[in-house]
Amino acid sequence: MSSDFKVCIDALRADPKSSSADKKSIYNEIVSVLEQAKEHVLIQCLQVCKENYDSSVDDAKKQLKILMQMTFLGL
Repeated sequence: MSSDFKVCIDALRADPKSSSADKKSIYNEIVSVLEQAKEHVLIQCLQVCKENYDSSVDDAKKQLKILMQMTFLGL
């Protein structure tokens, strides 16, 4: 596990509401923590976290679309 990933997960788990949060509130939490960060290394880690989260949401949307198409086609 990379240190960037660990920092990201630790930051999200620090808020007890994150386990039931939707994608927008998780994104907002990442941005909020990023805006408050003062250390250069932490800022870099959180930027990677934000980029990974953005990418994951995009990937999930694409996969859901494919799944819906497969379901519609009876595959």
